[in-house]
Amino acid sequence: MAKFLRLFDFFLFALTFLINRIYKVAAGTMMPTRNIFYVRLSSRDSIAMNNVNRTLDEGIPIEEISHLLSREQLNETRKYHPSKVFAWGSMPTEANHNIWSRMKNNDYFLVLIDRDIRYISKIIMKLRSRELAKMFWGETSSGKTWELIYLLTPPIKIYIPEEKIHEVTNNITAFSPRGLNKFSDDRIEKIRNRYGTIHNFITLLMHLSLHEQLIVQQIPMPQAQQTATSPPTHDELKEIIRDLGSLLDKVSETEVRIRGGSIDVAWKKMEGGSPHIVFEIHLAGNLHADLAKLKYARDIWNSIPVLVTNDEGRAQAENLLEGPFIDLKNAVRIIHWKDIIEMYNIVKKLKEKHRELGNIFFAKID
Repeated sequence: MAKFLRLFDFFLFALTFLINRIYKVAAGTMMPTRNIFYVRLSSRDSIAMNNVNRTLDEGIPIEEISHLLSREQLNETRKYHPSKVFAWGSMPTEANHNIWSRMKNNDYFLVLIDRDIRYISKIIMKLRSRELAKMFWGETSSGKTWELIYLLTPPIKIYIPEEKIHEVTNNITAFSPRGLNKFSDDRIEKIRNRYGTIHNFITLLMHLSLHEQLIVQQIPMPQAQQTATSPPTHDELKEIIRDLGSLLDKVSETEVRIRGGSIDVAWKKMEGGSPHIVFEIHLAGNLHADLAKLKYARDIWNSIPVLVTNDEGRAQAENLLEGPFIDLKNAVRIIHWKDIIEMYNIVKKLKEKHRELGNIFFAKID
């Protein structure tokens, strides 16, 4: 089945490539050239991460900023989302202004966080507005703000390690170490020569991430099927797993840093050692990214990867483990959050009883 899915994916991409190649030849010079702009951010930059959450993830309600946009701008924005605006902005330095001034409607925009591509979007329009930037992101302690603004289509969340792009494209792509930038005209031409169109290259990125195919919309269960016990929050469950590790005499830590983010919980056999078991909690959001982190942890530490999730997450994960994460299939453990809580309660009660009886039965739990 997995082999069939890989062959089908290849056929689908090849067909898209051929259709776009034919269109390019037919259109000739009439076909507009799109550029690719990008910004690289650091996950350690709390201001940037807050801005990402505000105007890339959540979006700004249109009514909050409608007085700062013209009727034409509002109408154009509402074509892509009826009630929210998505945007990014840059400080008005000379270098940023030179890049920003070259942006055109329908150019592509990528966001890298550390060394991973995390968002794909298209530019709806650019505008310079200090007032709008302050509404979006506030200002720095020195009174500066990100007033070179570009309004975006609702960004698509993806997860592609930068080295994977280099590998697949034979190093045609290259990303500057930080800040706002664009692919050079020479690089754009190489991409078009290799893939037919810029759209095909973006399709390749989507294909690598498998975002659209793999993120299944979560449908709430009917009320009659819901259990009486409400699920814990992500943070509550993280603390429970950490405490469970401590009860089991593990060195238990949360938010263990890896490239592009962090693992929710890691258990080590000893201080300073590599994680022996790693836990990623998935109750909602991007399962593809969660599995990617587990895979990365297994690759660098040879850890046992554990996905803690619900029934919907298990079904989605099992599909992914038959496709892009098939090499993780025999390694990962999928555990329902209810079983984690049950295990925690059992171990906690056992340890308490052990102490009551004078610690005479066993020194530790393995």
